[in-house]
Amino acid sequence: GTTITIPAWTPHSFWNPSDRAARVFTICSPAGLERFFEASEALISQHKHHTIDDAGFESEMVRLRETFGIELVAPPPDRND
Repeated sequence: GTTITIPAWTPHSFWNPSDRAARVFTICSPAGLERFFEASEALISQHKHHTIDDAGFESEMVRLRETFGIELVAPPPDRND
């Protein structure tokens, strides 16, 4: 695997460019940001199982980012990048 360190408040992104499942182990210090990832995973699961529509998903993601002080500084990468 690969290990990286991202200084606090540094814009960054990560994604899985393949169709295979990927695992990420993240350590956040100080603690608290893990709640964002837990809430995001639950929201993604709802969207995947069609219990929330696209508009609801997007508005909830905006709310989550605001709650945790996360700023979206660029669009997600194109899947073909």
